Amino acid sequence: MPSVESLEFVGKFSLCMALATTAHLLGTAAAGALLGARLEKVRLFFGRPLVTLTLNGVELQVGFVPLGGSVQFQGMGPDSQSDLERVPYRSLPLAKRLLISVSGPVLLLLLGCLLLGVAGAGASLSRGFAQPFLGAAAPLSTGQALLQSLWLLLSQKSISLAVGVVLVKAAAFNLLPLPALNGGAFLLELLGSRLSAGQIQKIQTIGLLPVMLLFVGWIAAFTVFLWGLVFS
Repeated sequence: MPSVESLEFVGKFSLCMALATTAHLLGTAAAGALLGARLEKVRLFFGRPLVTLTLNGVELQVGFVPLGGSVQFQGMGPDSQSDLERVPYRSLPLAKRLLISVSGPVLLLLLGCLLLGVAGAGASLSRGFAQPFLGAAAPLSTGQALLQSLWLLLSQKSISLAVGVVLVKAAAFNLLPLPALNGGAFLLELLGSRLSAGQIQKIQTIGLLPVMLLFVGWIAAFTVFLWGLVFS
């Protein structure tokens, strides 16, 4: 049977990730609405949708894995419907599209500053860019050390401090210049006028590979760490 420690770790970590994911998507959706884009679909969490509903013309789906999601605006993709009240996403000025592309991580960082202080959030952010790669590349050593630090934070400190750290780490991860993340979306917006639709599609497809490798490495790290908690 799972130990109390392992269940506590999974529960608290899932809560932190769910809060970070929700804030990230809300930041993106709110920025788009304020800057003139029209929401078309919001997907909260991965996995098979547990809830699907439509609110004011916006489709909302909620999955069962408290990690990841997406925000789609009208005019963002080839299947988007035209909108008479607002400018299609691709017709927005570049500056607005750039702001929308990083609005989620910016909100995460601002919330992290409120919980950790500016200095604490800055220090956590600076380390957060490399840690996803270091932990995934060495899931049995560096990954275990990082997860042990997170476990100590979740078990010995206040939950607000743990949430603040996870928010800032999530901001750093999403700002990485990979096509599947906000940092990559920012770069593609900058280079979009110089690239064909086919080139952008190819970059996005290839860019999924490093993200998938990161997830595989961290799944291995989490599996080993939880195994140690259960049988320690």
